[in-house]
Amino acid sequence: MMGVRWRKVIRDIFENKAKFLLVVLSIAIGVVAVGNLELSKYKSVVGLQESYMAAAPSSATLLTTPFDESLLAELKRMPAIREAEGRAVATGRISAGTRNGQYSAANSGRDLQLFSLKDYSTIRMDKIYPKAGSWPPAGDGLYLDQTSLDYLGLSLGDPVFVELANGKTANLRIAGVIDDPGRMSAQMSGKVSAYVFWGMLTMLEIPPDYNALHFTVKNNQADLRQIEKVTTQVKARLQQKNIRVLSTYIPEPGKHWGYDIMDSTFTIFIYLGWLALLMGAALVFNSVLAILTGQIRQSGVMQVLGAQTKDLVKLNLAFILVFCLCGLAIGIPLAEWASSWVMSFSASIGNFSNPGDVFSLRVRAIELAAGLLIPMLAAMYPIAKGTRITIREAINDHRRGNEFGESRVDRIVERVHWFSRPVLLSIRNTFRQKFRLFLTILTLSVGGAIVISSYCIYSSINYTVERSMNYAQYDIRMELARPFDEQEAIHLAKEVPGVVKAEGWWEKSVNRVRADRTEGEDMKILTLPADSRFITPTIVKGRWLTPQDENALVVDTFLLRKEPDIDIGDTVLLKIGEEIRPFQVVGFARKVLGDTESYVNDKALPQMEGNEATINLLHIVTAQHDSAFQAKTSERLLAHFKEKGIEVGSVTSQNELREHLVSRFDLIQSYLISTGVLLTIMAVIGLIGTMSINIMERTREFGILRSIGASDAAVFRIVMVEGVVIGLISWVFAVGLSLPISKQLSNQIGVSLTQTPLDYLFPVEGVFLWLAVTVVLSVLASLLPAWTASRLSIKDVLQYE
Repeated sequence: MMGVRWRKVIRDIFENKAKFLLVVLSIAIGVVAVGNLELSKYKSVVGLQESYMAAAPSSATLLTTPFDESLLAELKRMPAIREAEGRAVATGRISAGTRNGQYSAANSGRDLQLFSLKDYSTIRMDKIYPKAGSWPPAGDGLYLDQTSLDYLGLSLGDPVFVELANGKTANLRIAGVIDDPGRMSAQMSGKVSAYVFWGMLTMLEIPPDYNALHFTVKNNQADLRQIEKVTTQVKARLQQKNIRVLSTYIPEPGKHWGYDIMDSTFTIFIYLGWLALLMGAALVFNSVLAILTGQIRQSGVMQVLGAQTKDLVKLNLAFILVFCLCGLAIGIPLAEWASSWVMSFSASIGNFSNPGDVFSLRVRAIELAAGLLIPMLAAMYPIAKGTRITIREAINDHRRGNEFGESRVDRIVERVHWFSRPVLLSIRNTFRQKFRLFLTILTLSVGGAIVISSYCIYSSINYTVERSMNYAQYDIRMELARPFDEQEAIHLAKEVPGVVKAEGWWEKSVNRVRADRTEGEDMKILTLPADSRFITPTIVKGRWLTPQDENALVVDTFLLRKEPDIDIGDTVLLKIGEEIRPFQVVGFARKVLGDTESYVNDKALPQMEGNEATINLLHIVTAQHDSAFQAKTSERLLAHFKEKGIEVGSVTSQNELREHLVSRFDLIQSYLISTGVLLTIMAVIGLIGTMSINIMERTREFGILRSIGASDAAVFRIVMVEGVVIGLISWVFAVGLSLPISKQLSNQIGVSLTQTPLDYLFPVEGVFLWLAVTVVLSVLASLLPAWTASRLSIKDVLQYE
């Protein structure tokens, strides 16, 4: 049989259904905000590690000129090498559908990396796994990983058109879907990854030889310096065999490529989740205080009947416990569901396996703390205050803190005379319960500050993208497959309708040589005229190149991920072919996307390549700058250069690059929007709770207003104005709080993705947009309390008293 205490708890719940729902919802949202992100972070760590282990990543990958099986066997016998494998790699473009002739840039073409192995059944590193379709690769089928399919918007069995850098074109079909867990996702890299049968290489006019070497080191596989040392030895052996190394890739050992991005992103938003939880605690405080305030006389009666303070405390704790358990019952499943949605999106962006339903004791403990411990702690003061009241005070129901005119704030408010008396009454009522007002404004202000900050981050991201796009003062970038005479290339480009001007650069892959003679990962050196009008880089430290520079170097911020010791004024040694040359670092250029590229004056070009008239990059300015015109001009350029017998490696328009840039921030913006929505809901709940408490405490006053002739509409307006006044005050504080919060978020998000803060922008329209939203939400939150107050009759007041 149910005890008296629990019968009272259940009766109190049914008598305070609205407040009960508000408190439960507040607790549940706090649990969801923290539990979702903590669980998503845990799942991402598990998924990233699973994908990393499944990939069995190589220690390093070298792209070279072609080599054969005998050289691969010789490399395998090197003492420092555990395993080595050869693969064929080609580049080109891929688009949906079939065509006659070259690739049509107007049809969503993407950069393509084409791979092939002699035997897909014996892969020991950088493994791939079949997911759908036929396997292993055979015939003329193309095998794409899932992120590439999503990037192209295609499905298994769809036809595609491929044009390789050697000029060969082919209409192919997607015959299989694979999982390539160690490769960067297509959304992040901007490149489609595909595999073909080794026998197809001849049909595609690709030499059936290896030109990519993957290997693992025998000892100290987690030591980056050891890997770099062995890589230097392997490169030396290849050079002895007259095999040129075109590029070097050394991933960070022991870590999935997406770990740092996911970890920093989730960490940032977990802070916001805890902020939402603290807002929920404030709502619990207000709501519990309201409920206990309404039960003051009941407490007095129970004390008259012999109840002690500890009995009242136990009763109220049982009451709060029911709230917490209901909040947890709703919040934990919602957190699981939200985490599943977050992971499906994150795993696609990061190309790692979604571990599905996993259990973490730590995460569950955090959820219990969020839904049980913190609300209990928040309710302690209202419980202590409500249970320590004397019998006389309880029977008289004298509620302290309702007096107006005693504080300095009250006296300032009293000086406001330019509104009508009902409005003045609303303003003065706002400041009667100052601590409750403080909690309500704090909740609304923090929620508003996060929403304004989210809009600021959205604007800062777009501003950063635009500034990054302005770095390139050209419309199309064309990579030539082989070196070509600069003036002839520019002349050929200008023959194409729509081309206004062009400029040639030289691109070269180099490696930093450290003091211990180990070589770093590849970085690209771009040589260009110091007075070029085709580039306006964002310099975050130091300066840009000048015409007088000869060995000056401007490095991009991506390089600092792998070479954090480099600073302005340092002299770095770069290995260019077989030559090692010193360069002085004079500036850092912020990089948002792409390969690691650094810049030198074209005065260094003759010494680097021996022919300053040779280029392999062509930058083109078109007559119009919209996507359609850029795409059409790209198509014409490809056709014209192909007609002249010049192989083109790739063609990229600026609008295509902009689309890729924006997609990199999709994950961040999705989290910002969801966090902003949660905090807005909690702010509205807080305002509803505060207004409801205020109405309950002023029941007697509304009776007096009724007795002197106040109409339903007059009472309704008084309560509505009070809600709007609270909303407007919170808006002012939200604007102030949003400045430091948005700046800090901008810096952290920028550093996590680009190594430098975002270009911060605080748009005024976001402030006024939140003002409009605040007024609307204040009105909506005040409707129910205002309607309740307007329905009170003198009879209801007398019965309440």
